[in-house]
Amino acid sequence: MRTASVFGIILLFIAAFSLTPNTASAADALYRMLHADEVESFKADQDAFIVGQLVENRNGRFLVNVITVLSGTVKSNEIWVESFEYGWGAVETTPQVNDYCVMSLKKRSLHYKIAWGTYRADSGDYRTLRLMTDDTEFSACQTDIAAIQWYVNSGGTENDFSFSVSTVSVHRPNGDTLQIYPKQTDEALLAAPPEALPDLAPVPHASRFDTSWLLLWLAVVGAAVLARMKMVNKE
Repeated sequence: MRTASVFGIILLFIAAFSLTPNTASAADALYRMLHADEVESFKADQDAFIVGQLVENRNGRFLVNVITVLSGTVKSNEIWVESFEYGWGAVETTPQVNDYCVMSLKKRSLHYKIAWGTYRADSGDYRTLRLMTDDTEFSACQTDIAAIQWYVNSGGTENDFSFSVSTVSVHRPNGDTLQIYPKQTDEALLAAPPEALPDLAPVPHASRFDTSWLLLWLAVVGAAVLARMKMVNKE
């Protein structure tokens, strides 16, 4: 009976933990990258987020001209960065000298390594640049790319995003919520019936993983444990 009681308590603890906000998003690379200045523990993974230009390739290591620092700090206007590929760490597009890019960086002795990712851009102006995704395999990450681009274009000031299926919205400092991917024109929004509009209710840092199946499983197992406990009590 004591064993069954302990097991039941453990199940209830797991169920409660699964309902705690941000349990999944706390480990999300995108969230950690865009909030590194706000959460002390995130600073262990990222020292800076910058806009830069590749000016020299020396045996796979790039000399980067730092144009804008959006988050954190760097020691110099020119830094060396270890060999990398654009994207979330997968081999997608090889960087070339003269490329503009946005980079999540971690300091390593005299140079830097990529922390959460590097993305090729069409210019070095953070206010107007666009991330170059046409020639890379970003089809499964377009919402993340849209969020990163918005963050960069805002100068690193807007990073409160929510995700719903294949859409992403930003919750702006003035209280407005705006869908940024896929983009919709004002005419389309006005013409669409209410049921056709995307759900833009704020869900700050919502997890993209559906845990309903886990909760159902916990409920079934919990019911079985309680039934077993009743049988033991009768005996």
